[in-house]
Parts: sequence; structure tokens; C-alpha cells
Amino acid sequence: MSVAPGQMTPKEKHIAAVTLDYLLRCLKAGSSFFAEVRDRPRVGSAMDVIADKDLMEPILLAGMYLEVARDHFDAVLWAFMPPAEVSKYAPYTLVRGALEADAWACWLLDTRLTPAERLARSLTVRALNIREVRRLDLAGDHPDWSYGKRIGQVKAVAARHQLPELTNKEGDLYAVGRRRPEMVEVLDELLPEPNVGPNAQPLGSRTYGLLSARAHGNPWAVLHNVKLAERIGPHSAAAEVELDVVEFMRLLRVALRLHSEAMCRIAILNGQGPADWEKLRGPTAESQLG
Repeated sequence: MSVAPGQMTPKEKHIAAVTLDYLLRCLKAGSSFFAEVRDRPRVGSAMDVIADKDLMEPILLAGMYLEVARDHFDAVLWAFMPPAEVSKYAPYTLVRGALEADAWACWLLDTRLTPAERLARSLTVRALNIREVRRLDLAGDHPDWSYGKRIGQVKAVAARHQLPELTNKEGDLYAVGRRRPEMVEVLDELLPEPNVGPNAQPLGSRTYGLLSARAHGNPWAVLHNVKLAERIGPHSAAAEVELDVVEFMRLLRVALRLHSEAMCRIAILNGQGPADWEKLRGPTAESQLG
């Protein structure tokens, strides 16, 4: 059985309404803000200075990741539109996809780096994607596609900016500057707040683990929030599982921290402060719920 919006308790309805309202505000404000900064950067800002074909690449690539996150978040909004019932596991997978995409956007938009260092990160992503296209035979319908030509373009950009190339034992380029970190590394840097339980795991990897468990069908996650319905034999029973609305909304709010963080980084690169983005976005759901 799934949870329908009308079947929620008053507490669940309140938490869901506040969280989803914030989600909608954050997405709308974020799309407009990113487009404005990308197309009309402030004169003299880092966004204005790096406005050339090479150095703009990490900004545009981050925009692609933000769009992926937005699409997943949009699907979460649709999942809670009445009168449809809400699935038990799929919403967690949607939030996981958004969390990952926003984390990569934040990684590309790191304001502590020089424009060339951010470029190196985007070139690493390009190199990994070109290798993936080759590995999966995705270029079969495009006879003019050439791995050598595509990877050569990455190398040419790296050479123009004097960025070191990293190759594997086969001689394939897999990174520029430094290797790309694992997702857990990125999340723990972005969300380092330790869990209050006995295992003081950072909020980033803990959130990722909780979301991933549903996507992978881990038994504990499948049976989370289970309610025994009736026994159907000496060793088996029928059970109902419902979405844990309070826990899900908490995880959604954590994921939205990264969407907002990406916009804060865009603001800084545009010669503004995080407060400029926060004013457009409005109060967070966490602040409203206390």
C-alpha cells in the first residue's frame, strides 16, 4: 500500500506541505537565477572574466547537472500531487539522483579554485564520458564519431591551459589535473555534519546510504515502516509498507541544501554573496519547521 496525500496524518501533511513548497520555490528561483548569471554576468565578476569558450565549460556543465537535479525534483513534486498515491521506494531514488547531480554541480562550481582548476574538473568529466561512450558502444549510430578525435579535443584544451594529463596503463586519458573523487567523498565534504548517533557518520554519506538502500532494494530498506497485516502460514506473513513521509521529507530537505549551495556558488562567481541568492529563494523548509 502506498501513502496518498489525503491519508497522511496532520503532522505529515504539514511537514510535506512546507517542504514541497520550499522545493518549488527553490527550483523556480534557481532556474531564473542561473540563466540570468550565465547570460548577463556582472561586469568584472569571475563569471564575466571567464566568459570564453574554454573557461565557461565548467559553468555550462554544472548547468547540465542542475537541470538533471531539477528534473528529478520535479518528479518528486508530481509524485505528491493528489489524488495519486505515493510510491514506497521510487521517491527515494528520485532524491538520490538529484543529490548526486547537485553534488557534481557544486564540485564544478568550487569557488576556492582558479578558473583553470575548475576547467580541469570539467575536462575530467568530458574524458570519462568519452570513454563511457566507447565502452557502451553508443557511437554506433554516428559514423563520424571518433574516440581519438574527441579525446584529442580534450587534450588540446588541457594543453592550452597547461593542465597536466593523467593516463592509465593503456594510455587512455582519464583525468586532467586530478582524478575525479568518488561521490561519497564529494558529499562528505559538502555535508560534513556528523550524525548524532553512536556512528558519527557525516550527513553526506549517511544521506546517500539511506537513499541508495531503497534504490538497491536492500532488505532493511524494503521493510522500513512495515506493518504486519496477517499471518499466512507458520513461517510467513503478509505485510503493508508505507512511505515514511517524515523521514523522506527530511532527506529531501538535505538534498535541497546542495541545490541551494550550487546557487550560492554561482552567486559568488557573479560577484554577489550567498545572501543575494537566499533572498530570491526565501526561507528554507528547515528554518520554517525548526
